[in-house]
Amino acid sequence: MKKRVAIAFVLLLFAVLLFAGAYRAAGEDRASFTLTQYPQQNGAQGLCYVLTDAYDHMIFIDGGWDTNAELLLNQIMEHGNYVDAWIITHSHEDHVSAFNNLSSGPFDFQIGTIYCPDLDEEHYRKVADAYDGGFEHYLAFRRNLERWENVRFVHAGEEYDLFGLRMKIFNAYEKGDPAFEQDPENTGSLMFKLEGKKTSALFCADVTKKRARELKKQYGEELKADILQVGHHGIGWCPDNKFNLFIEPETVFFDAPGSLISGSGESLKALQELADTGAVVYTFDTAPNSVILR
Repeated sequence: MKKRVAIAFVLLLFAVLLFAGAYRAAGEDRASFTLTQYPQQNGAQGLCYVLTDAYDHMIFIDGGWDTNAELLLNQIMEHGNYVDAWIITHSHEDHVSAFNNLSSGPFDFQIGTIYCPDLDEEHYRKVADAYDGGFEHYLAFRRNLERWENVRFVHAGEEYDLFGLRMKIFNAYEKGDPAFEQDPENTGSLMFKLEGKKTSALFCADVTKKRARELKKQYGEELKADILQVGHHGIGWCPDNKFNLFIEPETVFFDAPGSLISGSGESLKALQELADTGAVVYTFDTAPNSVILR
């Protein structure tokens, strides 16, 4: 009798340990996402990323020009007409036009949660420059947000759980903060990190050189990540490569075709310096480009 009880106890203990191991493994899989960089269908710079996991979650980051709307719509339809989360870094045309196109169209789909900064319209109207498209893209974006119920305006210092990924916000527009007085769209665009159990990805959107230096001073080592999305596409902004190199990434994404990057001596130099560290550097020339975020 005692022997049968002992055997039963051992079998029960084995089952518990097996279940615990399976649970841990499932937890690790749950935080494992495929992160894919998509090019712009019009051949220009832009920002469009899609994350998917084994549990059928799908997260969009920006989307880019309206010429990318069909690409995103096809993914939405394949995913049961549902996007679990959509992160909008800011409302410049090369980041938000695809979102505007789909949100204002006759397409029947749902979004779980939209994460974006809360840019102050009155302030932006006063300082908007010609390159901001006459203010129209921002206004269209705010109108389109009204279609969706679960819009979360994020702030620096906040953290969110995205189906096993931790999203930490380092930068987002804040009304009345002098850091965002000039060029509020770019300066106030989201800088955030997505962290799995083993790897992380830092997205810099269009945060300006000056603002990036301020954030480096404020957050220091917290910014370091395995994957880096280079600020302002790596072109037209003269990326501060001291900041990029400080992140110590193993994988780097430039959100532009190589022809645009090579048109700027400083941008091409930045790409080469990052590659010289041993980092794998991707541009639109080889996109779609995918990595695993665990």
